[in-house]
Amino acid sequence: MTTATANRPGNTTPTRIGSDPELLRSNAPRIHTLAHPTGPVLLHSSRDRYLDHVEKHFAKAESLQALAFALPTTARLPEFASDRALIRALRCDARDPRSANVIKSYAHCAVQTLNEAAALGWLVSPTPGTTIALATSGLIAVIDRGVLRTMFFAGIECPISRADRLCHSAADTAAEHRRAAAWSAEEQYFYRVFRPALQLIRSLPDDAVAGASSQYGALKRVLPSASALRLAGWLSFRARSAAARLLHDESVS
Repeated sequence: MTTATANRPGNTTPTRIGSDPELLRSNAPRIHTLAHPTGPVLLHSSRDRYLDHVEKHFAKAESLQALAFALPTTARLPEFASDRALIRALRCDARDPRSANVIKSYAHCAVQTLNEAAALGWLVSPTPGTTIALATSGLIAVIDRGVLRTMFFAGIECPISRADRLCHSAADTAAEHRRAAAWSAEEQYFYRVFRPALQLIRSLPDDAVAGASSQYGALKRVLPSASALRLAGWLSFRARSAAARLLHDESVS
């Protein structure tokens, strides 16, 4: 039987793991994260699932813009310049440098998301073996039995936010555009990405009903109050997380 190497949060180097058949068969990369201290986490159950997932959830303009804010290094990579560029990179041979750049960035994003959620206490296990995490980026990640099953910007894919926009009158929309023109980059991100993610979470039931989407509401058990997650509070949590990442990076450099 193979055994897991020591857990090193933040490491994205493939590692040998335990006896779970799905993990042993998979050719997907593995990461280490504070959100799963018992061993490495597989990035989806196979390379094909990873490719399909990244294309579905990140190969769109809104998601790429959000990713550039959440993980600024992606803004400097040509593979993330557009949805078409990302799709081309995903469809390259696994040995192609473009493919390597995408998987490295995706793994880094997953580690950052899960570690931040663990540090803030923004993760919950609604059923045995399942962990649902939320980061200040608005990314929701789900680990199930040692496999990252999904990671996406809930505020962008949130049906509530789309429905709200459809219900706005033309006057409301025009007024919103005028206000948005004066927003800082942080304010735009908060109102367009993070707050809709909270709306989605708070709209869902807090129970263990079968089905992944119905379990996101369990995050309400661990998230701060709505008043603590207004713009000023969110900025404070962002600053705290950035400082913690800096200290971690310095400790391992």
